[in-house]
Amino acid sequence: MKKNICLLFAFAVIAANIFAVTVDEYISAVEEYFYQNKFEEALVILEEAKRVFPENAMLHQITGDMHYRLGRIALALEYSFRATELDPSLVDAHSFRFLVFRSLHNYEEALRHINRALQLEPENAILYHTRGLFFDQLGWFDLALADLNRAIEISPSSVSFHERGAIYATLGNIERALADFNEAVRLDSESMRSLNARGTALFVLGRHDESLADFDTVIRLDSNNFSGYFNRGAANLNLDRLDEALRDFTRAIEIDPYERQSFQFRSVVYEFLAEQASDPEQAQRYLQLAQEDEAMADRLETGGGDDPTPFVRVALEGM
Repeated sequence: MKKNICLLFAFAVIAANIFAVTVDEYISAVEEYFYQNKFEEALVILEEAKRVFPENAMLHQITGDMHYRLGRIALALEYSFRATELDPSLVDAHSFRFLVFRSLHNYEEALRHINRALQLEPENAILYHTRGLFFDQLGWFDLALADLNRAIEISPSSVSFHERGAIYATLGNIERALADFNEAVRLDSESMRSLNARGTALFVLGRHDESLADFDTVIRLDSNNFSGYFNRGAANLNLDRLDEALRDFTRAIEIDPYERQSFQFRSVVYEFLAEQASDPEQAQRYLQLAQEDEAMADRLETGGGDDPTPFVRVALEGM
């Protein structure tokens, strides 16, 4: 009975798209299911499309993509290689295989396919950006910067400036990082990642008022932004504004109660408040709260929330 129902559903889907007479129309029908995460339904459409257009490389590539999203890696690669048999110049197939092999940690194959994609489209800024991030992941920073430079030359974008700035920050060149974060924000004034990153860079350079203004903007744009509160808390802690830091870390914990670093930093705030307390009982209470936060941090696994940019290191160094 279940099998018959599935067949009826498949026929119904095909019937609903009976007037799809071009490849693009089939692909549009597939996209509707894709954006609803209905990958099996998309595959039904694709099978009908390949029956009508058996030699169309893009249909085979999209079929591979659907199988990949369903966790069928072998089938995904099989259809993708079939796509390039039909059309050796299909860039989408090579860039897709890059993503698959990277997810499998087969970096040699991943690099081979992204390189091939760039040979086919040497002016594709997105491919340079993608390979640059891959090099960054591998710690090959010179190559990463070269690719991001090329991506920006071809088509300047907020995300490419942001990623290049992040690499400069990793390398300790905060002035260069700040210049790129400025460009990223200029191109996208509501990029909370770039505002958080720029605020961090400004604080490292001692431009504290500007730094706090960026974190304030992030929080104004998104009152539930973990990184905004965490970073502002770290900045306030470095500036010995303990009450403000306490409020920010408490709010960060409310947003993401599984990020251990928020508890660690709030524990430090409580310890400083204990040192400054004139009332012994209040001081003891702060110390107790500090111990509770430290114990909570120990119970939590690392990496439980948004990556709070480089401010963890900055805040510790500033104490």
